[in-house]
Amino acid sequence: MKDKDINQRLGRLTPNIRFWLEDHLSTKKTGQANIKTSLLSIFEVFTDDISNINFAELETYFKLQRQRGVADSTLNNSIGHCRRFFEYISTVHGVLLNFDPSELKTLEITDVVTNRTARPLKVSEIAKIRHMLQDDDVGRFAFEMAYLYGCTLKELGAISAEIYDKQLKRFKLKGREIIINSVIEQIIIRNDRVLVSKTEGTYSEYYRLIGERAIQYGILDERGLMWKDINATREKNLLRCAECTKLFENSSENWVLVKFSYDPLDKRWIVCKSCGEKALRHG
Repeated sequence: MKDKDINQRLGRLTPNIRFWLEDHLSTKKTGQANIKTSLLSIFEVFTDDISNINFAELETYFKLQRQRGVADSTLNNSIGHCRRFFEYISTVHGVLLNFDPSELKTLEITDVVTNRTARPLKVSEIAKIRHMLQDDDVGRFAFEMAYLYGCTLKELGAISAEIYDKQLKRFKLKGREIIINSVIEQIIIRNDRVLVSKTEGTYSEYYRLIGERAIQYGILDERGLMWKDINATREKNLLRCAECTKLFENSSENWVLVKFSYDPLDKRWIVCKSCGEKALRHG
């Protein structure tokens, strides 16, 4: 949606709602545009003082959205945005509400998020998500660390500046070390906020927000994105070099064809770039 349209819609809100919305968004590190669009759609229905809204009205609103064909995952995202907004203005600004915001969680369609099987991304979707995340260093870092390096949510929750060696470009996790590529290194140089320690739940939320944005961009369907989707993508799309046994993404810059002078069958073998360079040196 164009900035001009968003600004026009913001201008139609009451001063209080506009202030609370902008203040709430200022606390978010990623996904501000999606949150703003989702909440604006709700505020435009309830044009009076939002502190007078009750739970039954919001329940009716979300039921109508579902009847109109809004995807379940998109609806869950909208409910989550709404719940967190009302929790924020109640806690931070002392706004007296007619309902407990935590009640909104009962409206979420839980089986959409928790019970579906993992869906590996297509290579075209990986490329589109990377393009989409060019303006989101934190989201890109979270995506690449799970996809390229197989970080579990527990490992992601352990990442901090304290375990990163800038000289060696290395994260020292419990049980293993990760040497990052130049793309991740540049993200860290550009935005050291990616090294601020975060919880496993925060990373889960990052993936959900990436998925929500990808749905709006027409990249993914209503299932959105979860960590297990990225892990399944890794299992499908990363190949193991038969020479060094390391895993590399299935893209041309990582692989070369080599011949060994002593091979009686004179075959050309597919190996990783590093092993290919060794083969050239040693025959």
